[in-house]
This record gives sequence, C-alpha cells and structure tokens, in this order.
Amino acid sequence: MRIGAWTRHIESDQRSLDGVSIPPGLQTLKWSGPHVPEVEPQSPEERPACDAAVERWALRDRLRPMQRKQPRACGVTPIGHVHIGPGWQHGLATCKNVHACPVCSARLRQMRTEDVQRAIVWWTEEQRDTRLAMLTLTIRHARCDDLRKLRAGLTTAWSELWKTREGRELRSHVAHYVRALDVTWGPENGWHPHVHVLLFLEDGAVDDSWLEQVRNAWARAVAAHVGSEFRPREDSIGCHLTMDPPRAEYVLKLGLEVTSITTKAAAEGHFAPWAIAWRAVDEQSSSSSERPWRALWQTWTTGMNGARHLSWSRQLRRLAKLPDEPEQLDLDLELVREQGWIVSITARDWSWTYGATLSRAQWSCIRRPSVLLGRSRKSLPETISYLETVGLYVRGTRTIVADGRQYVLVEMGRKTDRLFEETHRWKC
Repeated sequence: MRIGAWTRHIESDQRSLDGVSIPPGLQTLKWSGPHVPEVEPQSPEERPACDAAVERWALRDRLRPMQRKQPRACGVTPIGHVHIGPGWQHGLATCKNVHACPVCSARLRQMRTEDVQRAIVWWTEEQRDTRLAMLTLTIRHARCDDLRKLRAGLTTAWSELWKTREGRELRSHVAHYVRALDVTWGPENGWHPHVHVLLFLEDGAVDDSWLEQVRNAWARAVAAHVGSEFRPREDSIGCHLTMDPPRAEYVLKLGLEVTSITTKAAAEGHFAPWAIAWRAVDEQSSSSSERPWRALWQTWTTGMNGARHLSWSRQLRRLAKLPDEPEQLDLDLELVREQGWIVSITARDWSWTYGATLSRAQWSCIRRPSVLLGRSRKSLPETISYLETVGLYVRGTRTIVADGRQYVLVEMGRKTDRLFEETHRWKC
C-alpha cells in the first residue's frame, strides 16, 4: 500500500498545530508503512548505528560538488510527494551507485550481505559433503597505471581464466561462486585492484595441486589479456586460497562491511575508497589551494563507473531462492523509529525549497538533507521548526489510519503560497 492511498481519514484538516497532540498510543506503534516491513524497536546499543547512518547522509551531501550527475542528485530530487518520518525520508530519487554514493552503498551492501548469508546457509545446511573457500586474485600495478585499465583488465582476465580447456577442468570442481571486486590505493604503488571469490565446493578435490594450477593459469591469463608487465607473482601474493573462512572474513573481503563507509581510518600504506572520500571532503573546507584527495576521488568515480561490485555464478541465486534487488532504495533501515507521525511535502514545494535563493546560512542547511534527517530523528516539533526556517509552513494536520494503524499526518507547503492565499482573501 502506498502513502497516497490511505484507506480512511478520521479527522478533518486543521490550519495549524495548535491543539493537536499525538496520542500516547501512537508512540508504541510499530511503523510498517508502504515501504518497510515491521521493524522491532531499537535498543540503546543500536543507537550508534543510527549515528553512523546520519554520518553517511552527511558524507553524501558533502560529496555532491565532486560527484557525477546521478550521485549528485541522489537524495534530493523528488519523484513524487516527499514524506518525512522519524529518521527516514521517502519519495526521493536514489542513484544505486555502490562505488560513489555512501548511502546507496550501505543499503546495497546490507542487502547483499543478507543474500550471501542465505546462499551460504542453503549450501552448507541443505546440501551434503559441501565446503566453502575464499580465493583472492590480484595483478601487478604501479603508481602510473590507469585505474579503468587495471579494473577492466582484471575482470577480463577473470572471465578468460575459465574458458580454456585447463580452466574448464579447474572450474569443474567449483559448483558456484560469488565474486567481488575490491580496489585500494597506496602512495607508492597507486591503485591496487583484486578480486575475492567465495567458492562453493561440492567435494574435497580442491587441494594444493589444484591451487598451483590455478596460479599458473591465472598468470597466463593476465599476461595474455592485460599485459606481460601486469603478470602476477605465482605464489600466495598473486593467488591465495583460504578453506572454510569465518563469517567475518568473507563479509570483509567481499566488501560487504557497512561500517567501513563511516570510518576515516585506513590500513597502513593503503587507503580504501571511503577513506579517500573523507579526506576529500575535509580538504574542501581547508584553506589550501591544492586538492590532491579531491582529484583522487574523482579518478576513483570515473574509473569505477559501470563496474560491478558483486557477481554471482549462473543459477546460484535461483537455486538459493534469493529475491531480486528492489529498483528503488529509499530507506535506511537503521533509522526506523517507533513514532506515529508523517510530514508530507509536495514535489514542487520540495524542489522550490531545495533550489530557492536563500541567505547563505539557510542555503548551507537546505543543501544538506542530512540536517533534516537528523532533526526528524528527535521529534516532530524539531522537524517542523527546522522546515519553517527554510521557507515552509504547516498547511494542516489530520489523523489517518493506514493498514489498521493511526498516524498524525502533517502537510506542509511553501510560505509564498500562504502569502498569495492571504492576499487573495483580502482582495475578495
């Protein structure tokens, strides 16, 4: 059921919030609106996760001047009525860019983590005599190498690895796989692309001799399709295998760790993409005219444009009965709160407010929806107070029933419309 198709309206519209009180019973209702399943209330231990989610929204806002077209419009372009709840916003377009957008990346990684876990449970519990393994493949690289060339060459070598006669024989011991593309950057050797592959094995035929053949075949595939100067070492550095990896290891190596987006720290000698993003936005606020981290971030977004983060072997998703990814990602599940109120803004008024010519202080605030998100996490009065400071007013309130639950709906519009209404009434 969509927000615009509520079943019944109880109270008539009111012109202001005077005299309107949220019933105490609404505070204990579980929000199960049109775009989320029923979610249990958050415990105090889960509140830091909400703070991390707000940090991701703030990082997305600060990255906008350096982004490409779609990530730049993510979370600000309305696709209909914009609805704001306690810690969530619905009705805004999303870019679904796992490499450049911290908010969409976290949502996609969270869903893909659940898919991988369900596939592992299906393989290890419902099948017999099965095992898991983590295979890591990399290539040589230097500081002067182009990221797009390295990334494209790596994926091409991976595809060609299994097409030869020797590759098909090696592939026969692997029933399914999940392949993740991972790229880091170091000041000495530049971009370092590599793939982590979670192997679903049917028997124990994968041993040291199998690994040695894979190393040799991988080195030949890289030399043939990328270049001899990129040929990897034929040891554990160029090709490494871990049998029965723990859950934390495959989540980390497949790039499914959501907390990595909000961390500013980096491993010694290497920088993850989000560590580069944090340094780029901090660099924007500095007085220095040099922007090396900004140039590095733009190189990353350009080089990774169109790259697939996670690839599944044929039939694996169907056999494991995994659902398709939704087309619209408009909610961060970490931000769902147990409060029964909704603020509704038309797409026209949202666009006007976002693009209005305001004072410098107001402009800096409305250009960052993360500020509104943080206010809505606290209470309804703080949300309305903030929206009033950026040019909106309360048109009316009513109590509604949706899916058997009560909510207080607050409709807001821009103040110029209110001035026109008052002027028209005075002329009449």
